Amino acid sequence: MPDFIASYWTTAGDCHPVRDGGISPLPIDRRVEAAAKAGFRGFSFSDQDLKVIRQDPKWANYRDLSQLLRDNGMIFVELEALHEWFAEGERAVGAEAVLSMLIEAAEALDA
Repeated sequence: MPDFIASYWTTAGDCHPVRDGGISPLPIDRRVEAAAKAGFRGFSFSDQDLKVIRQDPKWANYRDLSQLLRDNGMIFVELEALHEWFAEGERAVGAEAVLSMLIEAAEALDA
């Protein structure tokens, strides 16, 4: 059986990138568990959703988030996406902050 990654939008639920910034209203543990039950072996985070998830004290530490993924059989982690990587000025500063966060998450979650 092939290993599939649950893309961010597979588990995010009722959210939209324009309406609410694409931030899932569902708890991360419920989403990871649902992906595992559906047979996925990988999980994907959007940059904005990951930022919100980490504001919850339960998931502020990447070790705890990584443990959640491992406990549910997730062997692949995908991080979505670096927007405006090509920008200049203020927009470039925002893109640099997202890039830093994604690099930190990639190292900590073994993405």
